[in-house]
Amino acid sequence: WLWIPLALAGGAIAWRTRWRWMVALGLVGISGLVWQWSAGLGTHPGILYMIQYLAFQFGLGLLFGWSLLRGREPLVTRLARMVHGQVPPEIERYTRHVTMAWTTFFAILACMASALYLWASTGTWSVFVNLATPVLIGLMFAVEYAVRRLRFPNFRHSSFMTGIQAFRRGFDENERR
Repeated sequence: WLWIPLALAGGAIAWRTRWRWMVALGLVGISGLVWQWSAGLGTHPGILYMIQYLAFQFGLGLLFGWSLLRGREPLVTRLARMVHGQVPPEIERYTRHVTMAWTTFFAILACMASALYLWASTGTWSVFVNLATPVLIGLMFAVEYAVRRLRFPNFRHSSFMTGIQAFRRGFDENERR
């Protein structure tokens, strides 16, 4: 039953896409396979937590990484446009690099968690995924904000909450399309 929150979160995200029924059907199929497969893991429930963690990190990495493909607008650039309207070319380049950094960051988190799961104690792995991961994400936000403030001191910077609100508005606009 540990996969249910992940399936529900995936379903909520899928519902906001134009391919909602196809994605929902895929999620149902994957959930069924995970449920069937997990029946044999009764003595190893930790692997299901690991699958959830990896799916979340890879999902975030894909969200950022997908936006870097040719013909797409990098996710952080899109958020900057939602907050500021037009952005200068140097900010556009910077936000593209920030999108790459977040993509890499989520991939590194997934790799580190996998290595700890395979070669460290369960306690060490658990501390990393439950305590260190949120701290590292917060640190990533703080470092990026500091770098942005230093690199572009004359640019009108927005708060973290303004960015969250813009992100939410962006999803609301996609839902109406």
